[in-house]
Amino acid sequence: MGCISNACSPVLWDKLIKADIAKICLSPALKRGQDFVTLIKYLALSNNVFFINDRLYYYRHHVSSVMATQESRVTIMSDFATEKIAIKVMQDYFQNTEAYYFYCRRIMREWVDRIGINEKLLKNSDIKLFKNFLVGITDDFLNEKDILVKKFQPTKTT
Repeated sequence: MGCISNACSPVLWDKLIKADIAKICLSPALKRGQDFVTLIKYLALSNNVFFINDRLYYYRHHVSSVMATQESRVTIMSDFATEKIAIKVMQDYFQNTEAYYFYCRRIMREWVDRIGINEKLLKNSDIKLFKNFLVGITDDFLNEKDILVKKFQPTKTT
């Protein structure tokens, strides 16, 4: 699982996945983040993972793609819903592993930064929801919870 933090990116477009496993792992209800949730399930079901250096696929960015969508409250809340599903999948497959802790720490830092940047797009209730979720996933590494609580102080008053 250490490959997720270094050599591997948590996206599907740079991977070849056996069709029968892909059918089991796909989460079509997700609008954003489906690739990461699917990859976690895929890795848990795989006996072997092979890496090759040859480029077999070239990704094209499209203006209409989900990744090109301008940040809004709707996209943030959609991503948050996906994140909650991803955490649940990680708990189901990798609870108490280094990969799970790595993922939770990464998510915590990314969401603290993202909410800080986009605070004006969010309601106070959104920020409270995010904070409660993030504090909840840091229970296993309490020293980081203190950092989160200090850093994550909403300043918005509306």
